[in-house]
Amino acid sequence: MHEATLRAFFEGNCSVANLRQDLSGSVTTEGKVARYLIVELDAEFEVRAHHLADLCEAVLAGELDPSSLETIGFCLCASDCFFWDSRGPNGALVSEAASQWAAPQINFALNQENTRLFLNRLQKGLDTV
Repeated sequence: MHEATLRAFFEGNCSVANLRQDLSGSVTTEGKVARYLIVELDAEFEVRAHHLADLCEAVLAGELDPSSLETIGFCLCASDCFFWDSRGPNGALVSEAASQWAAPQINFALNQENTRLFLNRLQKGLDTV
C-alpha cells in the first residue's frame, strides 16, 4: 500500500476503487507472521476523525471489505508521516480507531456491524464499540 494513495483518498482525490486496488497484495502472511508492504509518504499528513469515517462509509456501502481496515489501521499506526493530536478529542478518536483496526484479533472484529459502531463513534464521539 502506498501512503500517498491513502492520503489522496482522505483528500478526496482518489476513488475507493483505486484505494482498494492499492491495498491488494499489500499484506503477505507466512504462518502466523504478516508482512505489510507500505510505501511511505514524502510529507506529513494530519489524520482527522472524518477521514476514518469516510473509510467506514465505504465499508458500509460495500465498496471496501471490512478487513481492509486492518491494513489501513496498521499503516496509520506504523507510519512516520501520518499523525494526529491524541491529546484532543478528535485525535483520540483517530488513535483509538486506528489501533483497534490494526489488531482486530484482540479488539473488535472488522465486520459491517462493528464498522457501523466505529462510524458512529468517529462522527459523534460516542463510545459505542
